[in-house]
Amino acid sequence: LLALAPGETYAPGKWNVSPNGKADGPTARTAGTGFTLTVKAVDPYYNTWTDANPTVTVATNDIYAADPAPKALTAGSTTFTLTLYTRTTDAATVTATAGVFTAGASTGIPVNAAPPSRLLVLLPGESREEGKWNVSPNGKTGTPNPQVVGSTVTVTVAAADAYWNAVSTNTSVTVTASEATASVLLSPKSLDLVPGTTTFQI
Repeated sequence: LLALAPGETYAPGKWNVSPNGKADGPTARTAGTGFTLTVKAVDPYYNTWTDANPTVTVATNDIYAADPAPKALTAGSTTFTLTLYTRTTDAATVTATAGVFTAGASTGIPVNAAPPSRLLVLLPGESREEGKWNVSPNGKTGTPNPQVVGSTVTVTVAAADAYWNAVSTNTSVTVTASEATASVLLSPKSLDLVPGTTTFQI
């Protein structure tokens, strides 16, 4: 099988030069925006095998993306719509499988963050997890560490897109605490995100 992401061009007969069966590289996607993946059944020399119409399963390595339903090829080819959510420079891949056929994989797909839309707050013990938009706690893993009364806690505030990916912005952020006796040890209690993140002492 041959998997072609947007930006990759089908190159039949290209069996002895990498990347086999294709030219050019994937164009960057935006997190949360769907795109079309083309899958072809090919012979050992990457010519389309129009008589081969197996049912193909497509999977992505983005753990927060939903894989599309399997689909049979028609005249040796079909398309799938996918949506990736985790920002990455070139590590997103999509793999197509079908029975005894050799699996086909896209070249690494860059995924850019969507526009900034929310803030992520991290306490000691919590770590950022980009793309984690559909599993609680959103945008992070871990649980806050217990703190001693009267001790100072470092709070990290970071800008994120709708899918909790890191974004660069210089927006001014103000921090408040719900506990009446707590104080933000900064004057003023607002800081700019540079670039997209800052810390407060509480």
